[in-house]
Amino acid sequence: MEAKDGARKTDWRSIYVVTLVAFIGSVHTHCIAPGVWPYMKMMDPAVTENFYGLLHSVASFGTVLTALIAGYISNVKQDTKWPMVFGKAMALFSCVLYLMIELMNRTERLGMFLMFEFFLGMSMGAAQIYRTHIAMASTEKDRPRAVGISSLAPAIGLFLGPVGQILFTAIGYPGIPLLGVHLNLYTAPIWMTIVISIVGIYLLVCHFNGRMDQLGLINKDFQEKRDYDVVAVVVCLITKMLVSLCTLNFMTIGPPYTMTVFQWTPSQSVLYLSVCMGLVGLNIVFWNCAYVFFDLRRRLSERRAIIFAIFCLFIAYMVTYPWWFLNGTIEYANTTVIMDMGLDLSDVTVPDSIGCNPAFAWCADTPAVNMIVFLGSLIVVLGFALPLCLINLDILFSKVLGNIRQGTMQGLFIVSGECLNIIGPIFLTRVYTYKGPRPIWIFEIIFIVICFFLWIIFYNRMIGHSKRVATLSQISEDAL
Repeated sequence: MEAKDGARKTDWRSIYVVTLVAFIGSVHTHCIAPGVWPYMKMMDPAVTENFYGLLHSVASFGTVLTALIAGYISNVKQDTKWPMVFGKAMALFSCVLYLMIELMNRTERLGMFLMFEFFLGMSMGAAQIYRTHIAMASTEKDRPRAVGISSLAPAIGLFLGPVGQILFTAIGYPGIPLLGVHLNLYTAPIWMTIVISIVGIYLLVCHFNGRMDQLGLINKDFQEKRDYDVVAVVVCLITKMLVSLCTLNFMTIGPPYTMTVFQWTPSQSVLYLSVCMGLVGLNIVFWNCAYVFFDLRRRLSERRAIIFAIFCLFIAYMVTYPWWFLNGTIEYANTTVIMDMGLDLSDVTVPDSIGCNPAFAWCADTPAVNMIVFLGSLIVVLGFALPLCLINLDILFSKVLGNIRQGTMQGLFIVSGECLNIIGPIFLTRVYTYKGPRPIWIFEIIFIVICFFLWIIFYNRMIGHSKRVATLSQISEDAL
């Protein structure tokens, strides 16, 4: 978009539309998430944490696949609209699959859960291309505010999604018959998602301009040279991996781990985790508002914000680690009864009981962390540290790339976060099943420390392309 005086201006209308669509996606994702594990336990009480990890891997594979394809197509077509429309269509299809689960027999239900997660992952991968549009439709000066706005609506969705799940718990189970299936606390978010996804498709098709070079900013010569700082790009990608891995840990291990340590029932798990996610969303809304309305970037640069966020992650993981000096251990579920029966614990599941599965030997010597400390850290990590890191990482990464068509590189940015999620959930849940949370926490603490020192070492190179070019020009002039 070009003003009358020839100056380039940010296309705020398209940013507002795509932000509203991102809000819709955030509501359905975070409304569904707290209920998937408990619903699987209801449909198949013998389902294991390993299968739950497989679900996340399948979803991430779908996200990676479509993110790469959507990024490439948006570059070739110079338009982000239709990849995003495709994403919303996949969200609708995944909802239909989820509603059909209760109609399947027990042997088919888990397969349907896998299909649901795969197509849900595809919808998320295609929808994430909105980040490319934000980068291409905003000037570098307006980008912090544009990213803040585009992150604000999904943050509100992160708050409202769990709130909706809390309200849906009043419906109970098995719920109300509707169109051959049931409306209950587990499927109500799906019915809501169907409605809001249709609204999202309407907004994209009728009110969204997805052209990538609206500002006329793409430098064709620069596009060929790809003259961005590769080291800065790599550090950003590694940091994106860290953000995704920390999110993955709490989202994959969180539900079964909290049910085990705090002895929650499935319905309690849905309620309490929904409350936590609601508080997480409220925190994210606050920090995004700080960027949109109070220009927080003037007080805290992108580089310093990311380093501070990484340090907060380190503190959170340290205080939630099950240290040996903590009192007590995790209680087993019906251990006495099972031992009296003389059963082999390796084959035992206790679906209707609370506490640790008797097959988990690590519970005997793993201290139970304090519930307030753990849930408080969960809220701090997901509601403060990771959003603060991610919003500044989004801003800085687009600046580092400079004036190129960013579709492919933004797709790579998404993939760098999701690639670990393909094998990560399977790996994490297997380690959790056999060794408990300690090895996972140690690995993530080491990763956090490595990432922290990368930012310290390459601090001076983590700057936008325009600033880098100006710095290099100044150095050249001084040399002459």
